[in-house]
Amino acid sequence: KMPKKTKKEKEEEKKRAEEERLKLEEEQRIKDEEERKQREEEERIKRELEEKIRQEELARLEEEQTKVIERSNTISRLTVESEERKEEGDEWDKHISCDPLPDPENETDLTSFLTLWEQGKDKDINECIENCRIAEEVVMKLKSLYFDAVSELKTDNIEWC
Repeated sequence: KMPKKTKKEKEEEKKRAEEERLKLEEEQRIKDEEERKQREEEERIKRELEEKIRQEELARLEEEQTKVIERSNTISRLTVESEERKEEGDEWDKHISCDPLPDPENETDLTSFLTLWEQGKDKDINECIENCRIAEEVVMKLKSLYFDAVSELKTDNIEWC
């Protein structure tokens, strides 16, 4: 049988147990604090990485947007230049073909043509038929111009036609 513990021994044992408990609590507190700091550091690193990736993506998008705008401006400029060259070519083709018909897009040409036509007198039935054919061509060109204006929603041209 074990001898009974004295009061002093019991107090010392109780004191050691309390010290051990306090020591374990302190170790747990330190461990918890280290884990918390570790989590916070990992979260900080993760946020910094996400922010870096976000900034890189924004920079890439800005660069792409600049390129898209430049490309769009180039396409617009080339389209305008191409349309101008086509119009110049069409005008030249009309000039070298010696087409007596007026340009339906040019109100002055059209008005002059109609005035001269109205003032002219047909000499015979063949000239009358030819003038009717020419009038029909002018009307067809005006209709074509009108339908183009409608399809492109050019309200000024629609009203003019």
